[in-house]
Amino acid sequence: MSRIRLRILISYFGLMIGSMILSIMAIYQVLWLRLQERTHHNLDQGIENFNTRFNFKTRDLSQVNNSEIRDAFDEYINQTIPYDGIFIITFLDNEIYKSSPTALPKSLQNNPYILNQLVSLDTSRQGQYTTRTDTLIYRSSAIATEEVEAMLIIVQSMEGEIAEIREAVVVAIQVSLSVFIGFAVLTWWVAGRTLSPLRVLRETVDSISESNLAQRIPVRGDDELTQLTVRFNEMLDRLEMAFTSQRDLLNDIGHELRTPITIIQGHLELMGPDPNEQQETVAIVEDELDRMSGLINNLLLLAKSERPDFLNLEVIDLPYLMGDVFRKITALGNRHWHLAERPNVKLVGDRQRLTQALINLADNATKHTKPGDDIILGAEREIGRICIWLEDSGCGITAENQARIFERFERGNGITSREDGSGLGLAIVRAIAQAHGGQIQVESMIDQGSTFRLYLPLETS
Repeated sequence: MSRIRLRILISYFGLMIGSMILSIMAIYQVLWLRLQERTHHNLDQGIENFNTRFNFKTRDLSQVNNSEIRDAFDEYINQTIPYDGIFIITFLDNEIYKSSPTALPKSLQNNPYILNQLVSLDTSRQGQYTTRTDTLIYRSSAIATEEVEAMLIIVQSMEGEIAEIREAVVVAIQVSLSVFIGFAVLTWWVAGRTLSPLRVLRETVDSISESNLAQRIPVRGDDELTQLTVRFNEMLDRLEMAFTSQRDLLNDIGHELRTPITIIQGHLELMGPDPNEQQETVAIVEDELDRMSGLINNLLLLAKSERPDFLNLEVIDLPYLMGDVFRKITALGNRHWHLAERPNVKLVGDRQRLTQALINLADNATKHTKPGDDIILGAEREIGRICIWLEDSGCGITAENQARIFERFERGNGITSREDGSGLGLAIVRAIAQAHGGQIQVESMIDQGSTFRLYLPLETS
């Protein structure tokens, strides 16, 4: 699980670092573009203010003298307070006349070439010079008369602005790193919580063995991992059921087959040469073999009852099912058989299994009644389910035995049984009822008979 967690975090951190780098680059680019836009706007506005105030662009420059240009430059420089990083420089006859601020930027002072290029301008234009430490953006307005060549240049030194942008980027990097570290810690914790079901799953798998299938993973939330947990628990349920059925089957076979095998072995060992004795022994062996075959078939049926393919479901007409069962059970013994009224409904079930369950109930009633006793088969409809009942007037069952007669190999030892059985008939009835999503109940009193009620979910037509 740690490797999965680490891979998730590495992928997340890679995406986050890439996003941070792209974001910082985008921030820098946006700030730089906005700075250039603002700079060009300020330079254009300054030149436009000068031209609008003194109107040199529309006047006849042949009538403009040197003194008037000087006065215009003086007035404009004295009344204009430039923004930080902006320098107003005036030239007369290729010489610097005045500037504001007086001290030019170091990038101009240390680069005579750029200054000479600005001095030699003879037309209005805009441009940019880049040095090792600064970027200069300028806008010029030329005034050429018969007496003098004049030039107004407004220069923006980007050194301070670029430093501010870099400071902003550094702050953004610091904030991003702080957020990244915080999110890294939080993500590590969240990933651990999110992947905790996988850790529990691994620990559960490590602890599972054939003798320990009871452990389950706690189900929390409603996501894909929760669904995986539910499916894994269901798989463990099926495995536990399969192993339990296998273990019970082996225990039951080993326990119940020991007696008939001992009987067969004993009679065969004692069998003499007398033909009559041999015939009697063969009859006993065949009887025990038939009983063993029936016992094994019943045990296999109980083992299969917990499998998902135990039932072959279909829509069953209840009156027809009960009529068919009644015709079969009347041959079980000399009893007064009665078929009571039954509702005209349909249910979803396995016709063969339900028939077997009802015949087992009738066979059990036959074994605990006398010839001439009443046995009644009937059904009644309840809310959402159907109750099929079988009532007899036999000897009844004690309250203590009622709680265990549906267990395997229980024969109701507290009552008088006239026929021997395997003790699996009622266990099979309960298994069939539970496979259908129903249940089996009994009501009985000593010497007053018993009533078995088979409850099944109802499917209306």
